[in-house]
Amino acid sequence: NQDGLWQILDPNGRELSRSPTLVITASAAMKQWTDCADLPVEQVRGQLTHIASNPRSEALKTVVCAARSLFPASDGSHCLAATYQRHDDNLQCRPADDASNLQLARQALREPQLLGSEITASRSAIRSSTPDRLPLLGPVPDLPAMLERFADLNKDASLQFEQAGVYHPGLYVSAAHGSNGLSSCSLGGEYLASLICGETPPLDDSIMAALNPVRFLIRELKKQKSPRLTQR
Repeated sequence: NQDGLWQILDPNGRELSRSPTLVITASAAMKQWTDCADLPVEQVRGQLTHIASNPRSEALKTVVCAARSLFPASDGSHCLAATYQRHDDNLQCRPADDASNLQLARQALREPQLLGSEITASRSAIRSSTPDRLPLLGPVPDLPAMLERFADLNKDASLQFEQAGVYHPGLYVSAAHGSNGLSSCSLGGEYLASLICGETPPLDDSIMAALNPVRFLIRELKKQKSPRLTQR
């Protein structure tokens, strides 16, 4: 941040653009930003499996959600999604994961034999998540300043404060949407737009608090833990 503006630099340090508002949407890579380095984001590997459809399975017209999600047939195959493997960044597809996806998808059906077993494709990718499985969505907190302001929560978790939190001006984050990004990212974008533009947010106070990136620091203080922050 320089002169109240956030700068975007290329790898050689040359300025590409600057703006009073910056939204970080870099998944787990957001931790490369100093101001986001202490936010708890972890990488989660997921592998999805495509299996060949058949005349009976093609009658399925809705998504079946259970331990695995089974999607209606498209171009001759069903998508089964997906494994959830924490602390694993190996993107090589694994036959065991395909077998697990198929087994768990069948368990959600009254007629497990509805699904065949011909695997037509697999794909693995990395998504990001948080310890409570909720996104990081909102203004980026100045965690050292927050720690100083709300330190007394470490002594009495029931304390109420009149002063607001301390946030980096114009800096926002939308990350760690995990397995629910298709539904949460669009609403999250509307929410951030309302904050940036000073409009009435589409979420109530309890939901905004549940998504606020500072929530983990506040919880640690209330549990009388000592948050470990990266030295600036």
